[in-house]
Amino acid sequence: MAGIEFLRFFSLICVLLWHYQHFAIQNYYLVNFISYNQPFYKFLSILYLNGRFGVYIFWSISGFIFFYKYFSLINKKNISFKNFFYLRFSRLYPLHFATLLLVLILQYFYFYLNNNFFVYQFNSLDYFLLQLFFASNWGILDGYSFNGPIWSVSIEILVYLVFFIISSFFKRGLVISTIIILTLLVLKLFKIHYIFFDCLIFFYAGGFSFIIYKLFINSRYFKLLNILAISFLIISIVFIANLKLIYHPRFWIVFLVIYTPLVLYLLASIHLSERSIIYNLLRILGNLSYSAYLLHFPIQLVIAIAYSFFSASIPIYDYSFFIIFLILVFILSHFSFTLFEEPMKKYLRNKFLVR
Repeated sequence: MAGIEFLRFFSLICVLLWHYQHFAIQNYYLVNFISYNQPFYKFLSILYLNGRFGVYIFWSISGFIFFYKYFSLINKKNISFKNFFYLRFSRLYPLHFATLLLVLILQYFYFYLNNNFFVYQFNSLDYFLLQLFFASNWGILDGYSFNGPIWSVSIEILVYLVFFIISSFFKRGLVISTIIILTLLVLKLFKIHYIFFDCLIFFYAGGFSFIIYKLFINSRYFKLLNILAISFLIISIVFIANLKLIYHPRFWIVFLVIYTPLVLYLLASIHLSERSIIYNLLRILGNLSYSAYLLHFPIQLVIAIAYSFFSASIPIYDYSFFIIFLILVFILSHFSFTLFEEPMKKYLRNKFLVR
């Protein structure tokens, strides 16, 4: 499903552009920041202003993949919770632990030079212990700490637990996904907001998308359904593009709940030969997503330390600086994935998975 890899990479770009403003933050506040002066703003303004919603797309992709890989296995008792835990732990924890220690060291270098931390100010022992156990954003303590972007993964860990429990007892994934999504959307209408609920909504929206895809993949109506889906997507986006609501946060929540599963379905319907250049390129780009998501903040921190050391201002509006920053993130993420994440994942799975 190479199309899904493309969506993962797109979600990453959204987050990177949203966090580009980190370079203008001093003492937890944006200082003399002019949003429309950011590089290529004319073309990227929507992502600069709404890129934080990239994590919602990540959550939906996770739901799609988890229903594809695990729902049936869990439901049929073909995978234990222990193995399920080790599979996720081996994929997520090594890089999380490495970047946590890296940011711990770098933040104190930055503090020495500036008498405050870079972007995320809550870097005490209690916050470190929560980060250590992926619990930084479970509501135990408020505020973002250390490698701040890990917050979305911290929330998703809880959703994995809910997913395993529900999948163990309910066979009808379509029904339970619909119930969860509609119930939580109703709660949002009554202004009952909790980021954990948002993660559940988007995770199960992704699962819903996979179930629909699975139902129709071998149907004679598959091509017709795809044509209708593409037509709806194009017509509605053209219509929405003319609305001023496009920059409103609440609009994007509703928009993504509807459109992310639809896009996931369509992208999953694209089948490429595993030998094709496009397929392998999309796999490489998709594999960058977790690495770049956790590495981009430490990279920003190193850059901030370097400019602080020389008492220079970070050229946030410079096009060359912007391009070099992105290239640096992608290159280091590729090496992180191939030389660290994959070897560590294989080692941990060989050591701990119950055969």
